[in-house]
This record gives sequence, C-alpha cells and structure tokens, in this order.
Amino acid sequence: MGALGGAAVVVHRRSGFVPGAVLVDGVRQPHLRGTAPRAPHRAAHRPPRAGFALPEHPGRRLHPRAAPRPGGIQAMTHRLPWRLGGAGRALRLAAVFSCVIVSNAVGEQAEQAAPAPAPEAQVDEYRIGPEDVLKITVWQNAELTHSLPVRPDGKISLPLINDVQAAGLTPMQLRDALKQRLAEYVPAAEVSVIVVEVQSFNVSLIGKVQRANRYKLKSPTTVLDLLALAGGFADFADPDRIVVLRRDPFVPQARGTGQAYKRLPFNYKKVISAGGESENFALQPGDIVVVP
Repeated sequence: MGALGGAAVVVHRRSGFVPGAVLVDGVRQPHLRGTAPRAPHRAAHRPPRAGFALPEHPGRRLHPRAAPRPGGIQAMTHRLPWRLGGAGRALRLAAVFSCVIVSNAVGEQAEQAAPAPAPEAQVDEYRIGPEDVLKITVWQNAELTHSLPVRPDGKISLPLINDVQAAGLTPMQLRDALKQRLAEYVPAAEVSVIVVEVQSFNVSLIGKVQRANRYKLKSPTTVLDLLALAGGFADFADPDRIVVLRRDPFVPQARGTGQAYKRLPFNYKKVISAGGESENFALQPGDIVVVP
C-alpha cells in the first residue's frame, strides 16, 4: 500500500494496476480511490504543415517516398553525380588551381620577355636642317657645351667626337647619338639639344606668280599657303600644271651630278573644288614650287 496526496492506493503486484480502474476509450486507466477517474492526456490535433513543393523539371527525379502535395506536385530531390570521394575532389581542385597558377606565370614571363618598342619620331616633330642653330649642353662639362650652326652638309663638329650627322634628325634623336658617342669619354653623360634658330625651312616659288622668291618659313605651310604669300597667280598662268620638286633622299647623289628630285603634281582647280581639300599637301624644307 502506498500514499499519494493523502489518498490510499492499493496495487496488486501481479496485475500491476490499481483496483477499481476504469476503461477510457478501451484502455484501462488506474485511478485513486475516492477520486473521479481522469481522462488521459491527448495531444492537440494540429493540421499538417503545407510542404514546400518544387516545380517539376524533366531533368530531376522524384523522391520515391515523397508524399503528394496539394495540386498533385511531389517534392523533388537533387542528386549530384559525385563519383569521387573527398580525396578525389581535393585532387581535382588542386589540378584546377595548378593550371590557373601555371597560366598566370606563363603570361607574366611573356610580358617580361617582350622587348620594349624603340621610340620613334612623331610625324609632326621638327627635324634639324642645314643652317639651323643648335645649343648643345653637357651637364657639368663646360668644355663640351657649345652653340653652333649646322653646316650645309648637315653635320656639326664637337670636341672629342668630331663630326656628327645632325640634319634629318629630331633633337631627341641627336641627343641620343651624342650620348652614345660621348660614352667613351664621359660615362653617363647628361646631354640636351635645343634648336635656338630655325633657318633651314626654306622653300622656293618660281614661275608665273606675283612675287616669285625664296621664302623662309617658321611653321608648317601648304602649297596654297605659299601661293597666298606670293600674292596669287600672274597673267597667263596655268594653275592645273603646278609641280613641286622635292629632294629624294633614297636616290644617292653621284659625284659631279646634281641633287635627285621627285615631281609632285598639284592641280589648283581640283584642290579648290569640293572634295579636293586633301590634295593640298604640306611643303618640306628645300621644296621648289613651279607655276608654268
């Protein structure tokens, strides 16, 4: 016999239940003497939660035990074809990263191996010509600093290195040539070349014009600009047959012969007509314009 809450409870050892138990929903329930039988605890009824249904896809498989969802759609499963274990995946990732590192290293080596392009003279850069006056300065060396004109043969003379070709070069190109020639006497020499006076941009205009002459130019000039400087055509001029004679540097000059020239036709009427502006080309030092 035991006591529970002041009430006597008699338990049969063999049967294992309290005498006087009642049946509730077909199940025998023990109770205390002198008290009313209590109904068993029942879990509150909860409606089943609506599951998340994935849209149907022809490339995915339905889970064999997936319960049907509202609307006739069953839950789908995503099964990735992992054929390799953890070690295999690690090897595959290591191979991918090694390929990326090797490709980057090869690209860097190719960029480092590519030689830097040599600097070229721009089309509009001024080129030194005969009679130009140059100021050549060698830093911390007053004996090699001089202001001198370019001779008619296009060369200049300096101590230690004697004659140096200057005509046809830009100031920067002449500076590099002087540094190379002076390297034997003045290592790492700092050289600067300045064109003090422009005297070589000379062109000649002859023929049937108002003022035929030799013109000294200071800026880029076209054929029409030169004709305007001369005051236009004279009487009986043939503007359709104008010719510009220009020295040809690719034809060597033989001893005892004159300078080789090439002929550039210039049609005045075509240039001043619509669409012919591109035929008005720029003059170069030493050009000779002939108006018949």
